[in-house]
Amino acid sequence: MRNVFLVVLGAGLVAYGIAQHLVNKNVTTELAQQLASIQQQSGIEISYGSIDASILQDTVSVHNVVIKDALARKVISIEQASLQGYQSDKISEFTQVQLNGIRLSEQAKQQVSHIPALLLDTDFDFVSSVAYDHSVGLSELKASWVARDIIAATLLLQVNNTQDFMTASQSLRQQPDDLVAQGALMDALQNVEPRMLHFKLENQGQLPALLERLLLVSGLNKLNFYQLLETRLEKITIAQRSKKALLGFAKGLQRLEVSAQLPCGTRAADFSQQLAILNTQPEALAEYINLSMTGQ
Repeated sequence: MRNVFLVVLGAGLVAYGIAQHLVNKNVTTELAQQLASIQQQSGIEISYGSIDASILQDTVSVHNVVIKDALARKVISIEQASLQGYQSDKISEFTQVQLNGIRLSEQAKQQVSHIPALLLDTDFDFVSSVAYDHSVGLSELKASWVARDIIAATLLLQVNNTQDFMTASQSLRQQPDDLVAQGALMDALQNVEPRMLHFKLENQGQLPALLERLLLVSGLNKLNFYQLLETRLEKITIAQRSKKALLGFAKGLQRLEVSAQLPCGTRAADFSQQLAILNTQPEALAEYINLSMTGQ
C-alpha cells in the first residue's frame, strides 16, 4: 500500500511539474508579446531577469524589472512585480497587483531634483487588490503604498451592489470601443452603493526628517508650517473634527486616520446629490457620512 501511495504521489508531482513548466512557458511567451506591443506603441522598453508562475497560488511573478524611456535611458527598476488571480475571460473573485522594491534611476532623480534625496533614494512598495463576492455584490478595494523607513499609506473602500458594474467592466474590457458597453458601465456606476472608506497615513521612522527637508526648500521651519496650516484651515469650510485631526498630525507626524460610512443602500448618484446639498454645511456633511478623523 505504501509503495502504491508513493507511486501515485510521484506521478502527481511529475504531472504538476510538467504543468508548471507549460504555464511558465506560455506566460513567458504572452508577456514577451505584451512588452513588444508596449514598446511599439509608446517607445518605452521593459525588460526583466526572470519570470515564474504558480498554478496553486494563481500568481505570475516577474523579477528584476527595468523600465527605459524612448531614449533607452533607465528610469525605474523593480525587484519583483506580481499579479495574482487575474482572468481575462471572466470576473475574478480576487485580483492583486504587487510591486516590491521600486527604485528611481539616477537619471530619473535628476528630473525631480527639487524633491529631497531622502525620499528619492528610498525603495517603494505598492499593493493593490480587488475582492469581489458575486453572491452579495460586495466589492472591496485595498491599496497600500510604502516609502521604506519614511511613510506608509493604506486605503480601504467597500462598495455594495456592484454586480452590474463588474459585468459591464468585463464587457468593456473585451470590447473597449463599444459605445453600448461604455454607457452600461456609466449607468452601473451610478447605482453602486459606497459603504465604507478608511484611509491611514503612518510614519515609518523618517517622516519628520522628510518634512524638515521639504520645509527647508520653502524657507520654513516646523513652527512656521504649523502656524500657516492653522491659519489656512480656519479659512476653509471643513468640519472641526477634520481641522483637529490635521493639526494633530502636523504636530506629531505619527499617524492620520480617516474613516467614513454611508447609510446602507445609498447609491452613488444619491450620494453625489447629498454632497451638493451639504457642500457648505461641513458639520452636517460629517454627520451624514459618519466621519471619524484622528491625528497624532
